[in-house]
Amino acid sequence: AQHFGFVMRKMFDSFGFEAVIFVEEDMEVAPDFFSYFGAMMPLLQQDKDLFCVSAWNDNGYGKMVLEPRRAYRTDFFPGLGWMVAKSFWGEIRDRWAVAYWDEFMRRRDVRRERKCI
Repeated sequence: AQHFGFVMRKMFDSFGFEAVIFVEEDMEVAPDFFSYFGAMMPLLQQDKDLFCVSAWNDNGYGKMVLEPRRAYRTDFFPGLGWMVAKSFWGEIRDRWAVAYWDEFMRRRDVRRERKCI
């Protein structure tokens, strides 16, 4: 958890980025990975019902995807390849997780009924 907190402090507080994408070290990204996040960033920044965007879908197998251009909202923080905005970091900065960062992100008081795409 501390390594994610360190990165968010650097990216948001020190460098002033408006959003940060996190990628787990063993992920293989699709050719449209960064354009997907670029297309979703305005939604994340404008839609107050969202707290993150993720490129991971546990059910994203070809045979299970009926509409490849559709994005779905979920109550569950999927992790792996994800993006949060600086405004969200501002909400959680002072109470960032000491351990189990992914469980922290899934907590109701962190999500505040918001969704992740």
